[in-house]
Amino acid sequence: ALRLAWCQRRTSRTPIVQRRQEFALRLQRGNPSPRPCERGPARALSAGQLRDLCDHFLEFIRRRNMYYVCANVVKPLTEPHRLSYAELAGPRVV
Repeated sequence: ALRLAWCQRRTSRTPIVQRRQEFALRLQRGNPSPRPCERGPARALSAGQLRDLCDHFLEFIRRRNMYYVCANVVKPLTEPHRLSYAELAGPRVV
């Protein structure tokens, strides 16, 4: 019984993992077919896209810096797709 409880706890989703999964679904609805694009002015984010990211993860970010955001939010969202965050969210032209 103790081992079962340990295994369940180990495999349970943490709050940030749950929040990333919610946000990944939201990104997918907004950009259902993300694909790579060339670096440059056509691979940018709008202020609204950055605000959505910030708002969705605000309780985790608090007063932390972008090193935290990249390691704990952006990288886990983008790694499965091997795309930049702009490509995943839907690139905008600057």
